[in-house]
Amino acid sequence: MKGVAGQDSSPSTPPSANRFAEALQEERRLLIVDDEPEIVEELALFLRKKGFQCETAFDGQEALEKIKQEPEIAIVLTDIRMPGIDGLELTKRLRENWSDQRDLEIIMLTGHAGIDQAVEALKMGAMDFLTKPVSLKYLLNTVQQADKAICLRRLDHQYRVMLSEELDGRTAEVKQLLAELEALKQELLTGNPSPAVDECMKSIFLPSVRHELSPVVETISGMTALLEEDERIAAIDGADLYLEHLAQAAREAQVFTDTLSDLMAAMCGEITLSKTAVSLEDVLADVLSIANPKAAAAGVSLETHIPDDLPDVCGDHGRIAQSLTRILESGINLAPMGGALSLRAEALDQEVQFRITLHGAPMAPAPEDEDAGPRSADAVKSLPHLSSDRLGIGYTLACRLIQMLGGSVRLESQPDSGPTFVVTLPR
Repeated sequence: MKGVAGQDSSPSTPPSANRFAEALQEERRLLIVDDEPEIVEELALFLRKKGFQCETAFDGQEALEKIKQEPEIAIVLTDIRMPGIDGLELTKRLRENWSDQRDLEIIMLTGHAGIDQAVEALKMGAMDFLTKPVSLKYLLNTVQQADKAICLRRLDHQYRVMLSEELDGRTAEVKQLLAELEALKQELLTGNPSPAVDECMKSIFLPSVRHELSPVVETISGMTALLEEDERIAAIDGADLYLEHLAQAAREAQVFTDTLSDLMAAMCGEITLSKTAVSLEDVLADVLSIANPKAAAAGVSLETHIPDDLPDVCGDHGRIAQSLTRILESGINLAPMGGALSLRAEALDQEVQFRITLHGAPMAPAPEDEDAGPRSADAVKSLPHLSSDRLGIGYTLACRLIQMLGGSVRLESQPDSGPTFVVTLPR
């Protein structure tokens, strides 16, 4: 049986779209198994008229041989009660021998007296069962659902293959990029990169992000959107949850790519920041609208202690919000499940200070003791591993932007708490 054919390919059709269309068109045959030839022929004639390619077998042994010889068989419609290898035994052997090699859906046929056996078949992995005499309308619906389930799994497989190939093709480049980026990070944080570093950023890193990483993320996002709009996929139970996971992964990849691009642009001096009066009340509303859901999803509580009379600061609303959000996300990523973060703000003479404190131990052990458990908060002193290895490019970008606005970011540790990010912004 054939899936629904896609549109003819053209020079403007992405190769990945062609591959998804091919997955939909892969042949999927149906095997009807029953020891009553008249039932087999009646069902085969009906399903062939509906566009399905059908094979037939009249006992379980013949069915096993045909499935072995014809890899296109993907749906097995079998009677339960047959001499020799019956439907239950056939189901058992198919699951034992072919589960890791073939994508098979099994539908059982049974009389009313065989309901208990049909339930047993479901436990073995059959998709559904139909009672005799078979309702042709219900039969068609069940076979179509089986075909859709197989189609979704094949699309899933093709999607994973595509992602793997895309990522494998970029892995060496990204590793090299990150290795060189790490070597240059200290110059970045000083805010005074050398001319050689600046030229390297402009000629190598920024074009790599914009022209190599970004298209990969856009491809993932675009193919996810196409799958979400496909009515055939939407009609399959559970597809919405699966597609939401894909969409979330695409969104996170886009945030990473945008952050990396911004970091490179900041290093190259391509970002121009406005310096106007900025309402911190508005900034914090934007920050918390993003940070609160992320903290909740990570099982981390986020407490805020913000006075009502915070003064305006001098800066760029969007970049201040972006920086505070990235620093909060760094804290959320470090916090253990059930941990807590607190965000405090205080107006000083010439600046406004934010203190973001992690209450509880960071998730991973220190690099010098990989086998140790999570550290206690009061064991975190100088925090060199946090400043270089575990805070990520989002935190690095935040530091750079805050410095460009005339502020500062530093890490502190108190005996009775975890690490604290201290952010200052000029008034």
